[in-house]
Amino acid sequence: MWRRGCGEAPRTITVAGPVTLGDGSTFGLQSSVHGPNDSTTINYDRVAVDAGAAATVRFSHVRRTTTIGDLAIPAGSTVTATGTVNSGGEVTTLALATPQANLHGTLELTFGRLSLPNAGTLTDGTLMWSGGALALTTNSLTGTTKFGYNNGNQNALTTLQDYTGGTIFKSGVVTFTNDNQLGGATAPLIFDGGTLRVNTSGAYATSRGVTLESPGGTLDTNGKATTFS
Repeated sequence: MWRRGCGEAPRTITVAGPVTLGDGSTFGLQSSVHGPNDSTTINYDRVAVDAGAAATVRFSHVRRTTTIGDLAIPAGSTVTATGTVNSGGEVTTLALATPQANLHGTLELTFGRLSLPNAGTLTDGTLMWSGGALALTTNSLTGTTKFGYNNGNQNALTTLQDYTGGTIFKSGVVTFTNDNQLGGATAPLIFDGGTLRVNTSGAYATSRGVTLESPGGTLDTNGKATTFS
């Protein structure tokens, strides 16, 4: 754990060596300072998770941005990313600003803010949005990536994505205005308890496949003529 003293100016700390997480482990940085100058950026070159492991990355300082160059999650492994917010509404941020070539498992955001500011950041694995704030740009999610919603809230999609792994609806209501907000044209819709609401400007027609898991799900056509072919 890294702690900064009071009165230190904003700065960047780089952790060059790899950090390896085993099953059940929690890794993060925490500061005792919450003042106006407490805006350190922490850069990790590589954070790797053991095969079959479930670990937590905690970015738990009020004004800090944590960046990870290479977040290596093998298929079958899970990283839960969680941040915090103070009484003034400042939220901690985890940024994945480079292509994540070794992320093949599940990255789940439960709190804080996850930023994927560039196209092609995720090309595989599953990104599960279970809480917090998610900041995407056009085509942040590409390749065989799956994108899931499990936060119980109303989520309005605003960016176009071309991932093909599918969109998972586990809880909450997801509203879209453009079909490409649901990934590439072949990305299936996977209902696992959640709701998808159509909010296109006119009729909606798609050739996407639909999968119903055991909890089922809801397609809210919202008064729009809707066709699956």
